[in-house]
Amino acid sequence: MGDKKTGEKVAEFASPYLKPHELAKLAVAIGKWFKGQNGRNALIIWEANGPGREFGDMVMELKYAPVYYRTDERSTKKKVQDIPGWWSGTESKSALLGEYRRCLSGNEYVNRSISAVKECRQYVFLRTGEIIHSRSASTQTLREQGIITEIE
Repeated sequence: MGDKKTGEKVAEFASPYLKPHELAKLAVAIGKWFKGQNGRNALIIWEANGPGREFGDMVMELKYAPVYYRTDERSTKKKVQDIPGWWSGTESKSALLGEYRRCLSGNEYVNRSISAVKECRQYVFLRTGEIIHSRSASTQTLREQGIITEIE
């Protein structure tokens, strides 16, 4: 959770025990709790791929607002679509992580979470142009890409 005004991460939550629809209910409650000075709920943005679909379906079922709607980042008009959630793909992930790196290095965004910063270092760029989290890749894939040469 970030504070748009200060550019700082103010909270984080991780649990392997919550199902996506349960996490969505919690996110909605937190979004209502962290209202802005204007009285608006906090903006919720989720990765819509995979389990994010179940998360997003619950957020929408609860009629929570505001939520992030997909935009065509390749377009100069950046037209907002009617599809809720952020969609991860090779281009969108590269753009997001590049922007995040730029904001961190330029002190536009401050993330004091040691575990989150350590996790950033676990993303790898494959020769194919794809960006993956090293823990999600097989040892064989990492070896083929020349990222690791032996198992430690």
